[in-house]
Amino acid sequence: MTNYKQVGTRTPEKINIDLGAIPENESDALCRAVLHGMAALFEDPIVRADYEKWKNERKLRKEAAAT
Repeated sequence: MTNYKQVGTRTPEKINIDLGAIPENESDALCRAVLHGMAALFEDPIVRADYEKWKNERKLRKEAAAT
């Protein structure tokens, strides 16, 4: 089993990135790397199960809020 480092939540107020200053070819390369990493991460059955659990809990919260 792979151990993943947990990172605390970051809020937009604490991170300032001027996206307009990133050249398009660099942002494309960054996006490809992130997408590849995310796809690889979701191949792990533990990660996938945790995601499905989160999705179900979110659905239940939305249904409860709608009533």
